[in-house]
Amino acid sequence: MKKLARFIDEKQTYITMAFILILFLIVPILVYSSHFYEKDLSKSLSDWANFSVYFGLFVSIANLFVFIILTFKINEFNDRNNSKNQQLQISLNRPVISFRRNEGNSEYQIENIGNAVALNVKLKLSTNKQGNWNVGYILHSFKKDYNRTIIDKPLNSICATYDDVFGNTYYSYMKGDYLTIIEASKLDEKNQLHKKLLEDVNNYKIMTG
Repeated sequence: MKKLARFIDEKQTYITMAFILILFLIVPILVYSSHFYEKDLSKSLSDWANFSVYFGLFVSIANLFVFIILTFKINEFNDRNNSKNQQLQISLNRPVISFRRNEGNSEYQIENIGNAVALNVKLKLSTNKQGNWNVGYILHSFKKDYNRTIIDKPLNSICATYDDVFGNTYYSYMKGDYLTIIEASKLDEKNQLHKKLLEDVNNYKIMTG
C-alpha cells in the first residue's frame, strides 16, 4: 500500500509539473495570437526580440514553479531516506533476546543475539498446562552475546520484556520451538497473543549468578 501511495503521489507530481508547463507555455501563445492573429509574421528583429522577452517571462515563471515543486519533493525524499536510515540503525543496534532449549533435556537458555545491551529484562514463564504466567524473574541488564540457563524443567511458553538504550520496549515470546519478537509499539490488545504478552506475573524474583 505504501508503494502504491508513493507511486500515485509521484504520478500526481508529474501531472502537476506538466500542467504548469503547458499552462505557462500555451496560454501566452494563445493570448499573443488573439491580439495579432490578423497580422502577418513580422520580419523585424526587434518584434521577435520583444516576443522572446514576453514569452521568456512565462517560461521563467513556469521554471520557478517546477523548481519549487522539485525542491519540496527532493526534501521529502531525503527526509524519508533519513527516517529509514535511522530505523535501520536502531534495528541493527538493538538487543534481541532469544531462547533455546537444549537437546536431550528440558533445560532452557536465554541469550542476547542482538548488537546492544538489553535493559530492564523481565522474564515470564509458564510451567503449567493452563498456559498462564506463574514464574517471573528480573535481570537488570543482559549484554550482547551473553547467555545463561533459565530453568531445567518443561515449559509451556516463555516471554521476555526488555528495553534498548533509546527506551524502546520489545517482547520476545517462545512457545514450543517457535520464537516471536514484537515491538511494544505494535502490540494490539485485541490480538490474543499480544494480550497474553501484556499479562503479568504476581511476583518477580531477581535472577542472580
